[in-house]
Amino acid sequence: MSAPRKPRLPRVLRDAIDRYRRRWRAVHAETGLFATFVVLAATVGAAVAADRLLRLSPTLRAIALGVIAVAAVVCLVRWVLWPALRRMGDRDAAARLGHHYPKVEEDLVSAVELSADEAEEQGISVGLIRSALHKIAGRAQGVDYRRAVSLRPLLKAGGVLLVIAGVLAGAYLLRPEAIRNALLRLVSPSEEFFSYTKLQVAPGDRVVRIGDEVEIVATTTGRKAEVARLYGRKNDAKEAADRVFVRLECHDGVARWPSGPLFKSLQYRVSAGDAISAWHHVRVVPPPSLTGKGAVLRAPDYAGGRITTIDKLEGQLQVVGGTQVTLRATPATRGADPEFRCTGELRAGDRVWPLAADEVGVLVSQPFVPEATGEYIIALTDGFGLSNRTPEGLLSIKVTPDRVPVVSISKPGRDLLVLAAESVPVVVEAHDEFGLRDVVIRYRVTKNKEGGGTPGRWQEIALSPGGPDVADVTEETQLNVEDLGLAAGDMLEYSARASDYADEAILRRGYSPAYRITVLSDMEHLEHMLGKLKDVQLELRRRAAVQKAQAGRAGSLADKAGDAEAKEGAREAQQRELEETRATEHLARKLERLVPELARNPSTPTDMLSQMERLGRGIRSVARDPMTKAADEFARAAEGKGQQGEGQKGEGQKGEGQQGQPQQGQQGQQGQRSPLRMAQEMTNEASRRLEQLAQLAERMQRRTILEKLADEAEALAARQREIKDNLVPLAVETAGSDAKELTKEQKQGLARIATFQRSIRDGVDALAEGIEKAAATLAFTNANDAATAEQAGDKLDDDKVADRVAEITQRLEDNVLFSQLPVQEGVAQSLQDVAQILRKGIGAEEMDAIAKELDEFIRRQKAINGAIDSAIKATEKASVRPAQQPAELGSDQAGLQRDVSEQASALHWLAREIELFRSETADKLDAAATEMGLGTADLYAKALPEGLEHGKKALALLEDAREKFDAERQQMQQAALTAQMIQAMLLFQRVFLGQKRVNTGTVKADTLRLRDDERFGDRAVGLSKNQSKVRVDAKKLQKLIARFRQAAALVGKAADKMTVSRIALGAGDTGTDTRQVQRMILALLEKLIGQPGMSAAGLAGMRGQSMMQMMGGSSGGFAGGTNSPLMPATLGEAKDETWRKIRSRFDEQLGAAFEGRVPAKYRGLLNAYFDRLRKEPVR
Repeated sequence: MSAPRKPRLPRVLRDAIDRYRRRWRAVHAETGLFATFVVLAATVGAAVAADRLLRLSPTLRAIALGVIAVAAVVCLVRWVLWPALRRMGDRDAAARLGHHYPKVEEDLVSAVELSADEAEEQGISVGLIRSALHKIAGRAQGVDYRRAVSLRPLLKAGGVLLVIAGVLAGAYLLRPEAIRNALLRLVSPSEEFFSYTKLQVAPGDRVVRIGDEVEIVATTTGRKAEVARLYGRKNDAKEAADRVFVRLECHDGVARWPSGPLFKSLQYRVSAGDAISAWHHVRVVPPPSLTGKGAVLRAPDYAGGRITTIDKLEGQLQVVGGTQVTLRATPATRGADPEFRCTGELRAGDRVWPLAADEVGVLVSQPFVPEATGEYIIALTDGFGLSNRTPEGLLSIKVTPDRVPVVSISKPGRDLLVLAAESVPVVVEAHDEFGLRDVVIRYRVTKNKEGGGTPGRWQEIALSPGGPDVADVTEETQLNVEDLGLAAGDMLEYSARASDYADEAILRRGYSPAYRITVLSDMEHLEHMLGKLKDVQLELRRRAAVQKAQAGRAGSLADKAGDAEAKEGAREAQQRELEETRATEHLARKLERLVPELARNPSTPTDMLSQMERLGRGIRSVARDPMTKAADEFARAAEGKGQQGEGQKGEGQKGEGQQGQPQQGQQGQQGQRSPLRMAQEMTNEASRRLEQLAQLAERMQRRTILEKLADEAEALAARQREIKDNLVPLAVETAGSDAKELTKEQKQGLARIATFQRSIRDGVDALAEGIEKAAATLAFTNANDAATAEQAGDKLDDDKVADRVAEITQRLEDNVLFSQLPVQEGVAQSLQDVAQILRKGIGAEEMDAIAKELDEFIRRQKAINGAIDSAIKATEKASVRPAQQPAELGSDQAGLQRDVSEQASALHWLAREIELFRSETADKLDAAATEMGLGTADLYAKALPEGLEHGKKALALLEDAREKFDAERQQMQQAALTAQMIQAMLLFQRVFLGQKRVNTGTVKADTLRLRDDERFGDRAVGLSKNQSKVRVDAKKLQKLIARFRQAAALVGKAADKMTVSRIALGAGDTGTDTRQVQRMILALLEKLIGQPGMSAAGLAGMRGQSMMQMMGGSSGGFAGGTNSPLMPATLGEAKDETWRKIRSRFDEQLGAAFEGRVPAKYRGLLNAYFDRLRKEPVR
């Protein structure tokens, strides 16, 4: 029996599986083919686009072609050949097919497995297999292989292919040449293919300066483009503004794009037609510039060829003609590239000088000599071809001719008025670019008295020898009036001169402006100062009148109710009062500035200086007390403060049933006075005080004139006695000898005495002239003082002093000596009498002088009353003519009223020196002056009885004032003592400074002994005269501090030694012994400072410390020098070197006892001063 045949798949299943397999292969192969075409088209399109946009290089194009080929092959193998050729078994096909039909998926797989050979081997019967296969075939009737394999992927791939193909076709239709060109460039990357549009871009790669503009020009040829596109970015293009895309219109195939100022580097490319340019780079770098300019200047040969280096040159370079210039330019460091290194040229017009770099990179020009002023351009060029901007390399060189030296006198730099004993410090400044040959001072003297006003010849004083290296000279010298032989009335004209080396000295001289020094006599200077004091007096009277008007204004405002008009008026009055206060303060400063000017004059009465100090303090006190308070009260009235308080009080009382509210200017309910009434009182007080100060100033002027004349007369008397004393030994030596038989020394001694006597004659003539002038001047201000001056002049005339002095001079020249001694004593006595007449008690102590003046007022008033009584009796008897007419009596009464009022003002200000003290004597004198004023008016009106009545009242008041003064004298003595101590301190300063000038003059005169005998004789005569003046002042000082015995004894010793010095100088002895005596005088004067009397004077003088500082801090009282004030004004000034100049023997005076006498507030100042002066070596 044969074996059963193997069962096979039913036809239905076989057909379904086979058809599914064929359809799956076809669909996947076709989809892969489409996908392969898509990848190929996409990569080719991308490569074409990249080449169009980026202009790929052949290497990149080859890489792109390889990528395309590999991608196409891979896609073809993976997506086309693999699905088409891969083996797919029945089981795999059944599983794939069943995946789409899940219900029969297992049946299809089971059918394939049952039909396989393995089923028989597993022992399954064939019939069972066939049965199962038939059942499965029945269930698989509804399986559709077409639905199992979807055509959607094929359609998608085809759609994408169609889209890409459409895009490529569209691109080809738009740019066929470009696409074909790009395809050819892609297929054959190593070959260049024709482009229909040829594109050239300028400037391409370039380096420009920051801020420069670049114009990019795209030129198309061949098929010219109508539009070009520029793509670019600046630096890293982090900001949107740094990205550039510009569409450019082409004109005749050319497109232009101006970049504008570039501050960042630019990368760009241009496309036009089928052409696209490569990327180009515009690099922006800093322009070549200079960090510094310098110059090396070489002076001309005649100036020594001096080399001057200017490291940093800013602005214009100024050179003198003939100077050789070498310019140095330092380029800025811009980077490490070698292209940044610069070369340069120096250009001036058509001339060019190369700039060569040295070892450090600095550009140095060749030496050249500028001939004219001009602009020089430094042109820099770097390795990129960039140049510097012209303004940065511009240099201006100003060429000035070699002028003569510039000379100036910086100090004093103006015309001056000086006194005979002063010296003028002169500072000369000279400058020349190439050195000064010499610097001198030229001067000439105009003798107005001896020379008739004709200038003398020019003379020179060498200051500096100079030298080629000396470009600037500052020299200081002293023009001493005495050394130059100037007298009062003479004029010195001086200037400075310097020369340089450019030519002969006489051709190269520069001169300063000429200045003049006019020498004034002591009297002329004093008159000049008195004129300024007169201006102060008039200003005081004007300000007193303004204050009186302010008081009236305040009174009228106080009478009004507190309305707006009153407040506005008070505000205006406050502003006016503030202005007047400031003006009064300025007037006080103006007066204080007169003090150093007066202190320059050695003949200024010390009493005047102390009175000026008191007057200045008085003016300042008026400004600070009543005037300031009046302004404050006006301000309160303007604000309505006083009236508000009173109004509130009145309202409160009105509520209690009381009527009446306080009005403006009335006593308030609170007992407070209104501000306007207070202001009225303050302005009245200020007016009264200013009027008193004006009277003090007027009295000071008159007293100063008389005091100055008295001092001159007293000095002449003392000098005449000194000449007599010098004459006695010479008379003994030459007794019985003829003038021709005298020895040389005796003749010289006689000549000196005759010269001294002639100076007395000149002094007497000047005194007589001064007295006559004073009498004429005082006649308009005070008849009593004018009468005093006339009396002194009559005394000179009656005693025939001038004739007797002339006769003495003539007899001395004839060697008639003994007989002249009593005549000289008579002349001295006459001059002494004249001094006493002029003083009339002025020189006594202040309290004694006041008492004498009160007695004089009583005497004069009694005389006026007696004259009025006589006039009344004569009037009753018509036949008797009265001795004085009513107008004359009124004039006498008015003069006495003025004197009484002035004395009252003086007592008021003296009383203000004492705290909480009011002088009843001054009040009585004020009342007496008022009665005298009323009597004067009655006398001028010829009402003699009424005038007599007022005269009697005035006499009674004067007698009461005399009694009150005796009671107040002890209290006022302290204030007078303080003023006396200030005067003593000022007089001591005059003595000390005068002695220093004598000592210095003696040293200078001793150097002339062997060189110029004539000048030495004149100098010795002048020194003897000055020593005599100092001795007279020392005697005054001794008398002034007589109450302090130790101090007075020291002054007496110093005066005795001054006598020795005066005698030696009169004999022409300026040797060592004389100078030793003079140093001893200074030592005694310095020792005097530690004595009780002078310590008190110094402490009292602290109030006038600024005055003493100014008057003592100058040479000869002028400006600067060696004679400084004896005491510093502040702790800061105690550290100044000028205070050390007068240090001598202080140590023995600085014990505990001395400190105990010094008030605590001054100890710090004095200790600082003495500590500083201890460093000065002991003489």
